Amino acid sequence: MSATVTIGRESDLICIRSLPPRVHVTSDDPEFDSIILSHLKQEGFDATYIPFKGNVKAYKNELAHLPDDLELGESFAIIGTDIPGMAR
Repeated sequence: MSATVTIGRESDLICIRSLPPRVHVTSDDPEFDSIILSHLKQEGFDATYIPFKGNVKAYKNELAHLPDDLELGESFAIIGTDIPGMAR
């Protein structure tokens, strides 16, 4: 699922590339049900799994930096479960 939209005249083009939406699934399990990730990918999502490994600071930092490499027009979502000790 990818598309390119071009706006403007040839001399001043704006090009927006639409990439598959990213979905990051996260929980405190070391492994995640690969069937769910497979279903997300079949629906056109760029799905990945991010396990919580016990270090709250590192985990929060990893989640905070997920949007760092997004391109123009790209979006992402986080699907997670309650993780003990992760107060808002």
